[in-house]
This record gives sequence, structure tokens and C-alpha cells, in this order.
Amino acid sequence: MGKQKPYVATPQQVWAIHDAFPEHLRVAVLLGAFADLRVAEVSALEVADVTYGHLWPDADESTRTAIGEVVAERMDSGTATADELRTEDRG
Repeated sequence: MGKQKPYVATPQQVWAIHDAFPEHLRVAVLLGAFADLRVAEVSALEVADVTYGHLWPDADESTRTAIGEVVAERMDSGTATADELRTEDRG
């Protein structure tokens, strides 16, 4: 058997997975999807590791672009307001 072709999720699918995860794990979904990190790399991260952006010099811009496009798409589709994208209802 040959190597399986990887499945590439759409931005909508990434956000659906993000929304389904517990809040404290949601950043892992975004890092894995938009920062080119593998599962083992994301799970091994600690808070201090997130500041080492110099290891992936072009990842900052590609991550900003990808997240910006997804946020704009969600706002344009009417599925979320700007406030809903920034905050969650804690009530």
C-alpha cells in the first residue's frame, strides 16, 4: 500500500473543529491548521515556545493572512459578528 494522500480541511471545517473543542484547546486547532505545525509539535508546545517565531520566518505573515481571510469570510457570511469573533458569551 502506498502513502495516503493527506486530507486538507477547508477554513470552514477548521473553524467548526475549533468551535467544537474545549476553549483551552482551541488555539491548538488554529496552530495546526494555519501555522504548518504537526500534531506532535502542537502538543509539545508550552506558552514560552509561542514566542519563537524566528524559527519559521515566513509563518507569521502566512498565519496572519490565513486567519484574516477566515475571519473576513465568517463576517461576510453572516455567521458571526465582529464582537462574536473577539469574545464569547460567558453568561
